[in-house]
Amino acid sequence: IPVQVRAGGRRDRVSIELPQRFQVAVDNAAMAAELTGTDAYLDGFRWSEMQERDGTPEAVAKAVAAELDAQYETIDWRQTAVSLKK
Repeated sequence: IPVQVRAGGRRDRVSIELPQRFQVAVDNAAMAAELTGTDAYLDGFRWSEMQERDGTPEAVAKAVAAELDAQYETIDWRQTAVSLKK
């Protein structure tokens, strides 16, 4: 479940948090998977593969954030919890 988008250029780096519902879904999945400790919780976070896109870091980050927001109208945090338990 994504929670943040990072984009960078030669000089600039931009981070944009996704809407709160993404973080709520992550927290729900972590609780359901019984990842109660900070280390266990943070171990579940992964960055996706980098992509190259044209535009400024800010424009790219905003575009990717909007794409993710549209792609995940509903977030299946229960399935993520099942995956985390494995």
